[in-house]
Amino acid sequence: MVQDTNILGRLNLKTQVLSEKLILTAAGASKTNLLLAPMVYTTELLLLLKANITTVAAVLKEDTLIRLIKTFVVKGSTQTYIDIGTPIHLASLVKVRGDRYQADTVAAAGTADYFAILPIHLGIGKANNLKDFTVVLPDNSDTSLLQVEVQWGSAADLGTGVTINSVEIQVAQSYLSLNPMQIQRAFRAGIRTPKITTSIYDLTSLQSNLGARYEVPVKSLLNRTIFTVVDSSGNRSNSQISEVGIINNISTEQPSKLPFILAVQRTMARHELLAMPTGIVCFEWGDIPGGTLDVGYDTKSLSSRELQIGASIIATGGKVYVTETCIGKAR
Repeated sequence: MVQDTNILGRLNLKTQVLSEKLILTAAGASKTNLLLAPMVYTTELLLLLKANITTVAAVLKEDTLIRLIKTFVVKGSTQTYIDIGTPIHLASLVKVRGDRYQADTVAAAGTADYFAILPIHLGIGKANNLKDFTVVLPDNSDTSLLQVEVQWGSAADLGTGVTINSVEIQVAQSYLSLNPMQIQRAFRAGIRTPKITTSIYDLTSLQSNLGARYEVPVKSLLNRTIFTVVDSSGNRSNSQISEVGIINNISTEQPSKLPFILAVQRTMARHELLAMPTGIVCFEWGDIPGGTLDVGYDTKSLSSRELQIGASIIATGGKVYVTETCIGKAR
């Protein structure tokens, strides 16, 4: 997908910051809804978390601060654009696409303020380009009631020996303000919109030769699949799966497969990450034969099970968390 680069410098980028501070109950499960700026071309949502936490001999779970958010949804009047079902899905998404991702490490004892920055970049260009309008939340009537919905976790979701005294979320919505001529030039190929969904699979039995199969969305433009593997303790791991690959069941070609650790390292290199993302493999569908580079793979003509991700499982008891990013079209 090629942007009109001549127009980029003249685009008017704006940012609106929404915030809410609350006290979480011991049971958690409270919910926050924040209305976003309506009917604009949103390019990114930047989540800023601040939590005051007390710990006493705490045993903390991996990606502790992100676990404050149990689910994260962005929806309009009639459709949902982003539906992230667990904090593990959210952590994987921001780690792979978020070169500005940051999260403080929570201490095992004491009371302190902790901060996290979680960028959700919608475009398929560079994640640090806020004027990347390749994929946007659109300006149509569906976004006249565009909102973020956060389901909060409880102290137990973070670990044991934890008390959450307060939490504050700020959502920085970056969007473009365009005149009619800029709209025509910027979206010559139509307005592309995000569709992010998640799923979870149990690692219940050993499988060789990519014997474990995972469905991918069909009837869509599939951009990216983030495949996150955790062990029986819920920690990301490179030791549960030995190899992964893409299986095209309507092709006579042999499945493409890689050792899992090499696929993790390729994810690090592809996204220019500073550290290896343990347990995370990102499939870029535009890179495979038949795909369009940096855009994705058109599965509109495919039926269920014709395109799959395969894995060879060498340890059971863990789970695979799958995050699918598809591209829709507003008009």
